[in-house]
Amino acid sequence: MSAPFRHRRDPSAATLLAAAVALLAWPPTGAAALPRDGNGNYTQILCASPMTGEGLGLSGMPEGLSNPASTDLWQSTSAEVNCGAGAMNAGRGVPMRVSQTNSYAQGTWSALLYQAPPGATINGGTIYRAEKAEGPNNGFMGIIQQGGDYEVLYSLPRNPTDQGDWYVGNIAARGTFAAPFSPENKVALTISPDGGQWDVNATCDPNGNNGSSCSLSTGQWEYRIFGGEISMHAPHDPQASNISGALLSESPLRGSASITFSAADQGPGIAYLKVLVDGAAMQSQIIDTNAGRCVPVPGYDAYTWAYQVPCKTSLGGRTYTLNTTALPNGPHHIQVIIEDAAGNQSEVLNRTVAIENPSVRSLGATPGTGSPVLVTGVANGSHATTSAKLHLGVPRQIARSFAHRALRIPGRLTSASGQPIAGATLRVIQQVLGASRSRVITLARTAANGTFIAKLPPGPSRMLNITYRAFTAESGYAAHAMIRESVRAGVVLRISPRRTRSTGTITLSGRVRGPVPTQGAIVDLLVHYRGHWEPFRTPRTNRHGEFRVLYQFEGGVGRFPFRAAIPGGQTGFPFIHGESQVVDVNTG
Repeated sequence: MSAPFRHRRDPSAATLLAAAVALLAWPPTGAAALPRDGNGNYTQILCASPMTGEGLGLSGMPEGLSNPASTDLWQSTSAEVNCGAGAMNAGRGVPMRVSQTNSYAQGTWSALLYQAPPGATINGGTIYRAEKAEGPNNGFMGIIQQGGDYEVLYSLPRNPTDQGDWYVGNIAARGTFAAPFSPENKVALTISPDGGQWDVNATCDPNGNNGSSCSLSTGQWEYRIFGGEISMHAPHDPQASNISGALLSESPLRGSASITFSAADQGPGIAYLKVLVDGAAMQSQIIDTNAGRCVPVPGYDAYTWAYQVPCKTSLGGRTYTLNTTALPNGPHHIQVIIEDAAGNQSEVLNRTVAIENPSVRSLGATPGTGSPVLVTGVANGSHATTSAKLHLGVPRQIARSFAHRALRIPGRLTSASGQPIAGATLRVIQQVLGASRSRVITLARTAANGTFIAKLPPGPSRMLNITYRAFTAESGYAAHAMIRESVRAGVVLRISPRRTRSTGTITLSGRVRGPVPTQGAIVDLLVHYRGHWEPFRTPRTNRHGEFRVLYQFEGGVGRFPFRAAIPGGQTGFPFIHGESQVVDVNTG
């Protein structure tokens, strides 16, 4: 079968200056999923968020990434790295420089090297990249994987007559600069035997290994990482020391009781303080924002950061206070916990102690054990309590199609002891992917057994927070639960005619569904050819989501399946990757 595409690249015209991608050892297929964050695992977002397509606002190289080279001419400067705020585009991200105006001896190399910080190893992850290699036969340019065993991920042919596969391993395509977070730009990282590094490198390896030099003309070679998600494991728990204060030693407790301590961590730093009373969280906060570094990346979980070591690894003399007047009198189990940026925890305090505060109505008299503290505001439901538990009947991460976006969330609201809270009103708060503000979208009410069903209107990808306040005067939430809903983009593809000659022209048109940004949305048009889906056009829709492309075959005979794909992470388009139905075209 002859090639059906007029614009298909001819391998014999490819440049051949050598490039190697040493990506380290997470197998692309059949591998176990990466561990969830927490319990010693955390994620670093590299340069830009694949979820939103937005840069992290960093200057210079992302933490952990460097650009070693055998010559200064093959080393990117900090000014050439662009991980600042705003949507990623073709000229942003982290480039790997290969000088294209001189000749270089065999073995000249440049790399983008990522190394795990001390006390951590790499679980795996992904990067989004695009690359090009064009021009005459000036050397050997390829992308390779290097871990325990040297393994080719991607390479261009070593000579003009080589017609072998261009892409092997988990690399399916060279990627596109036009859409930085297109699915074809995604590469699964593979990890070295020690779990400590991965790298992408370019090396001059002249055709035939004859010792000659390599050269390229300006603009013939480019490799650029736009963003990524690196999962790491840090096994060490943080340690507290120099602990003192009334919360530690006094009994009974009255009024405000404080605790003071210092702490150190061998991993990504100390992130959170948590105060639990009778197993329910009374307080949870970031201990020190570390000048903005120790703040999770918006839209992700509490253990996803823009840095390898986001939080301070040493803290001295921190004091925290518990207002015991907010608790009923009587015995209570109190825990103070510190947690590092990977979710490793250590207890600073763990004790059961009596609380005795004077009743407002007793003019200073100390009430007996179990007497309640006066609480202002109206109770939200029968048996309302600030130690409520919210149980949901759906996973905390949901992926849905555009056509099935309406969502029902069942659940149950109880006290810490399991007693149902009836007649309570819960609010469902929505924050659309990429948005900075949230809003209440619906309410739900509990039945006599504490159960409820929250009925949500259709929406885009979003964070949902189901919240419960025990009393109307309560400033925070007695219980809440987060759900991340990812909605696949909707797209309809039409092709006319569906049968044509081997050199005929067809029209591909369609519409992207949902709220499309003013600048339109990028669409990848693909055809199934020689065993895999291959992109051949990347049009942008108008503001109504409509697109139209003319396409001519070049002698191909047979059945050709087509489909349209919408890359996720596009600015102003809060949906994840979605695909159309497959449309067959027959030629002959």
